[in-house]
Amino acid sequence: MDLLPILPIVVGLWCVAFLVRAVAVARRGGPFATGWAVKATLALLGVGAAVALGSETALYGVSAGWALLLVVPALAAQGQARELAGLRFERARVYAEIVRLLHPIDGWRGAPDLMRALARAQAGDVSVVPELRRRLAADDLPAGARPYVWGEIARLTGDWDGLLALRGPTHPATAGLRLRALGETGRLVGLADEHARLEEPDPFADLMLFAFSGRKRGVAALIGGAPFAALSPSAKDFWRATAAIVADPGDAAARALVQASAAGPQRDALVARRLGGRLGARAALDPETSAAIDRLEHDVVTAMAATAPAVRRRPIVTAMLIAANVAAFGAEIVVGGWGGPTDLDTLYQLGALWPPSVLEDGEWWRLGSAMFLHFGALHLALNMLALALFGRRVELRVGPWRMAALYALAGLGSMAGVLALGAFRGAEPDLLVGASGAIFGVVGAFGALLVTDVREGRRGARRRLIELGAIVALQIAFDALTPEISMSAHAFGFVLGLVAGLALSGVTRRRS
Repeated sequence: MDLLPILPIVVGLWCVAFLVRAVAVARRGGPFATGWAVKATLALLGVGAAVALGSETALYGVSAGWALLLVVPALAAQGQARELAGLRFERARVYAEIVRLLHPIDGWRGAPDLMRALARAQAGDVSVVPELRRRLAADDLPAGARPYVWGEIARLTGDWDGLLALRGPTHPATAGLRLRALGETGRLVGLADEHARLEEPDPFADLMLFAFSGRKRGVAALIGGAPFAALSPSAKDFWRATAAIVADPGDAAARALVQASAAGPQRDALVARRLGGRLGARAALDPETSAAIDRLEHDVVTAMAATAPAVRRRPIVTAMLIAANVAAFGAEIVVGGWGGPTDLDTLYQLGALWPPSVLEDGEWWRLGSAMFLHFGALHLALNMLALALFGRRVELRVGPWRMAALYALAGLGSMAGVLALGAFRGAEPDLLVGASGAIFGVVGAFGALLVTDVREGRRGARRRLIELGAIVALQIAFDALTPEISMSAHAFGFVLGLVAGLALSGVTRRRS
């Protein structure tokens, strides 16, 4: 496999997709980070210049710079955003350190210190409030961090109105903070309206809606499930009591539970708002809005009841599959030296799919072994990146055993399909290795689950399905421009995964 024609396609398509995504976020009112866009543009121009000059050295240099200075920090920024959304500030700091090292612009220079300050605030350290306010005034913040800073300030000082004064669109990951601010200030109608406009599912936003509208069953279902497994028992009691008081302000048990479970610097204010009836009344909601909240509560209670026994917080099968592929790559190096991963004899010895060996010598085991071998480090890296991205999402929705079965079905089926197609067409045999067919099966299954989400009217599902379609279209273009890649293996895997995903969507509910 000659990397010279493949690298510019990979880098170019990635940069174009990155820029399109950045522009789309900015058009929806989100942050447009100039530094990221400039880097992507420079990488695109650099790889174009390397191709025009015909310099393989320049192409490798540009690609290495793209991976180190753009891909790695972008992935770390996604990790930081994920931990930030979960209010895990210390873990977010680790990712922020990586981003700061490789991308010390766009507000990331001070991001690790900010995450450390947020962790102190989360622990109840009121002395950190001036530092947080200073950072807000200086605007030395990474994109998307501002609402979290205001959220911690509000928790420590009770300044919920300051959080509500923020201008601009509500980021999906921080919607719950605004909904809590609306609830704490008695704006129940506004809370319900903002929740109805959310495009992305958000368990914390649902919790705020249920708690401040007095939906006790919905609160109990959510805090008893995986999204809030890390919540302390006293915090769970606090939100149960909040919902009970809104439902019945005279509930003596709920009033006592609020006093027993409230904690933090604003404990007295939190208790006073609830016992003083200043959270808003359920009667303020019109019948149509109340009915919509009741329907959502019913859906959440049903879904949580169905998934609670099988919830896994970590995609263990996806991790095991990645480890198996990496281990097989290590075996290629052990057997054939550093050149083993690109040596055809080594790959054949370890189990690559060679049609004559299967059809004439009966070595059917090669259908399975070939799924774990890869032709070079780039081949392995691209496949494992895709598996990590889509495998995690699918496994958390369908469960570990179905994920394992799906991967095996798509992988074996795609290998068998390529074998049968080659025999039918009488084509010259090619040595085939790689997990691409199995991974495309996972992608197809994810697409099937998104189709189900769209049919059921789940928020954000249509946009995610369109984005997935764009990824598949880019991959088709990549396959067409790269003769070394088996488009038929990808096609067989995708179709098998799509069919399996449609079947799975009928027997499993969405894992939160």
